[in-house]
Amino acid sequence: MGLLQAISGLYTANTVMNVISDNISNASTIGFKSKSVVLTNLENNKNIINKTTGMGVNILKKKYNINSGEIFYTNRNLDLSITKNGFFRLSTDNGEIYYTRNGHFYIDKNYHIINKLGMYLTGYPIDHSSTKLENNYSKLIPINLSHFTKTMIQPTTILKFFVTLNNNHDIKINKPFDIKTATTYNHKLKTKIIDHLGKERFIYFYFIKATSKIWYVYPCEKYRQKKIIPFKIEFDKNGHVISKKTILIKIKLNKEKKEEKILLDLTNLSQKKTTNNRNYFSQNGYTEGTIQNYEIDKFGTIYGIYSNQKKIPLSKIILSHFTNSENLTYERNSIWSKNNYSGLETIGLPNSLNFGKIISGSLEKSNVDLNKELINMIIAQRNYQSNAQVIKTEEKMFNTLINL
Repeated sequence: MGLLQAISGLYTANTVMNVISDNISNASTIGFKSKSVVLTNLENNKNIINKTTGMGVNILKKKYNINSGEIFYTNRNLDLSITKNGFFRLSTDNGEIYYTRNGHFYIDKNYHIINKLGMYLTGYPIDHSSTKLENNYSKLIPINLSHFTKTMIQPTTILKFFVTLNNNHDIKINKPFDIKTATTYNHKLKTKIIDHLGKERFIYFYFIKATSKIWYVYPCEKYRQKKIIPFKIEFDKNGHVISKKTILIKIKLNKEKKEEKILLDLTNLSQKKTTNNRNYFSQNGYTEGTIQNYEIDKFGTIYGIYSNQKKIPLSKIILSHFTNSENLTYERNSIWSKNNYSGLETIGLPNSLNFGKIISGSLEKSNVDLNKELINMIIAQRNYQSNAQVIKTEEKMFNTLINL
């Protein structure tokens, strides 16, 4: 008799239909992962001697499809998606750790990056006191940007020259230098710096050709400095600097007693017989600024965009990956937790090792394949009908037996 087998078939077909319905209903849910039912046959242990197997069907497990969904763009900086492998790592107030592919984040009133359930996105802060940026996974904490709402004043300490001097200029060393007389120097350049009070200042550099390979440079703030001490630059036959490539100068600015000490980097200074000169500088100073926006790159680096036009790295987002991701425990709202069957957790930076890159301004759609689900629904429906027909047939057979 196949009554029990048919009943188990009805049960599993109904369960499969429930799973398919759930998949279809979440076809537009951000970060949703479709699932399927893995079935196994049942055995009647009492009839093993008679070689009787296949006494029905049972649900072995519900399996999740962790493959990436399609990416769509929102143009919102805190919407994040992951290509290929990886989960965003989340933390609760109690320190519980969860994982998600839904990268729809916000910044709360305390400047934490959170999801819609109030869970914190984790990472590690960037240490600006260190010249090396290392992957410090021992400091994984909820990302907090409250210390980066403003940038403090950074006075200019390094000034880099990107200048090509024209070797065709006349030698003017015999004429006394006077900043008010243009015929006493060959070339003048102007650059902006930030002083220790956070004010913008301009320094002028007057270049005087002494020989075919030697130039003198007079740095000053225009018309302000009475005594100007020049420094010498010497070039080789190819126009490359062979004298000191870094020079420390001291500039006394408007009515300020304190001198500004600035290190000049002459690495990119050259001399050629050309009129197409490079004439610009770069400097490391900036005024005080307030946060205007945030940017996140493919490596998970969060940058602050400030009102003083500075873009400063603030923190790093890290991702998690599991050897058996499909066995993670589904909690709710596209949130997962690890268990004994999900395998080893690996932590790393986006766009490195086996981790996908982060795409800011985008979200990941559900990975539900509607065409496949509709086909599976027809199969589940047919299975259900077939098992129901078995029960009807069994009923007729019972009636026949009873009426003998």
